[in-house]
Amino acid sequence: TGPMRSPVGAIPPRLSGRTSEISFPARDGTRLSGWLVAGDGSHRAVILLHGHGASRKQMVARADFLSRQGYAALLYDARAQGASMGDRISVGWYETSDLLGALDFMRDRGYTSFGCVGASQGGATILLAAARLPPDVAWVVVESSYPDLREAVDRQIGRASCRERV
Repeated sequence: TGPMRSPVGAIPPRLSGRTSEISFPARDGTRLSGWLVAGDGSHRAVILLHGHGASRKQMVARADFLSRQGYAALLYDARAQGASMGDRISVGWYETSDLLGALDFMRDRGYTSFGCVGASQGGATILLAAARLPPDVAWVVVESSYPDLREAVDRQIGRASCRERV
């Protein structure tokens, strides 16, 4: 599907003071934008992946909660969404490159133990990347992911067709 970019605005007040604007490359070079929320100084971090058509803002409450538990939190906009670059949304398929790039980015900053939380498309991204996730990813949470890629694509195409007829 085509890009669904939207302004993300300023860092939300509940994260201010401990959050910085960042950007990093996905494994395929696509430039991604996000926020990095500082943790308690440990080497634990969580990567937060939003749903289709959303942005990192969808994951703010989770980032706030997990950072208060001592995790650093990386919220980023998946390719072609929010403020990130890219020309297509693939409902998780190419977004696996985004997740692997996010892990590289955090490793370069000294983090050594990871969790991943994904909602909808973000959850699908985690599942599609599962075979390529390194052992330093200790846990994952997948929320409301679609059960089958073909069914999800068919559903999206059906919705687009209905909108065009209206």
